[in-house]
Amino acid sequence: MKRAAETDSGRPLRIALVGAGEVTEHKHLRALREVRNATVVALADPNEERCQRVADRYGIKRRFTHAHLCFTRDVADIVGILTPPCAHAELAIEALRAGQHVLTEKPLALSLPDCNELVAASHDTTSLSMTGFHMRWHRLLARAREIIASGQLGQLETVRATWNSPRGDDTAPLWKRARVTGGGSIVELGVHLFDQWRYLFGVEVVDVFARARHGTRDDECATISATLSNGMLAEAIVSERTSHEIEIEVSGDQGRLRVSCQRFDGLDVYTRRETAGMVGPRARGILRAVRELPRGVARMRSLGDYGDSYRGQWQHLVDCVQAGRRPACSLEDGREAVRVALAAAESARSGRSVKVAEAPAMLAAAR
Repeated sequence: MKRAAETDSGRPLRIALVGAGEVTEHKHLRALREVRNATVVALADPNEERCQRVADRYGIKRRFTHAHLCFTRDVADIVGILTPPCAHAELAIEALRAGQHVLTEKPLALSLPDCNELVAASHDTTSLSMTGFHMRWHRLLARAREIIASGQLGQLETVRATWNSPRGDDTAPLWKRARVTGGGSIVELGVHLFDQWRYLFGVEVVDVFARARHGTRDDECATISATLSNGMLAEAIVSERTSHEIEIEVSGDQGRLRVSCQRFDGLDVYTRRETAGMVGPRARGILRAVRELPRGVARMRSLGDYGDSYRGQWQHLVDCVQAGRRPACSLEDGREAVRVALAAAESARSGRSVKVAEAPAMLAAAR
């Protein structure tokens, strides 16, 4: 089977998006306007009014209320599965079997059987597939990964990660209110951090211990402690009730780095004997802020480095399709993050530590 880019190398790759929700409208589609050699040609959503409104905003000509109408090479070369997570596996498998390349939003699915079925389907086709962990293309996290790999921090000791994303009850769709349908901070937010640990350190998560607090929705906030396969201790704090923050701090015996992902100058590196309040680190921070201010201001309208990470993941997939190489963020990566979420959900239910290798196949109900 020829890849899309081989079929007609003279035209941009055609992208169809399935799901016209908030993230599609305000993040994916904004980013896709800046992706080279590709164009969004179709949008599908069962809510016809929403589909028409979003398509009108971005000038998308083809609109469908049934996703399966997108799953043909006559419509698109690449399909983005951006629906509620309960539908990810089924839709992605259908697109792959239609010979299309597929990006599936995180979480890859809500159970190990669904993840396994999707991974198996990807092995039965020459089409490319990718999990949508856009933060792997965040400029500062990519730089942090380079610093970690260089050995500058020495023997790695701990990692602390925070992801806060406040959501109002009046705007949260029904599926985001319950853990078993993919909502709540452990699944919706936690999978990002679980993948970041694997991405930054090239390790697996061995075991987790989680606590969660519920309100009108499941898992409105949670803490997850973990052991990584390189011996590091990890901590994640996630909340859907407090102010926005995405931050990660890595400590080694020779240094420490902190990334604040929503600041254009948000990467700080400290030597073993430095603290944040010392003159040296503060002077470096001021110089860095001045140097990066023009770029930071220029990117504000596109959500800065956070928004640019969506562009980066789509550009990566388009480039991979054109070059015929496998994407850097595989479906297997998506499955491993789901496996950690399954273990964390079980830990929050049972009140005990859970080994990731022994995680249940299905999400434990929150209450």
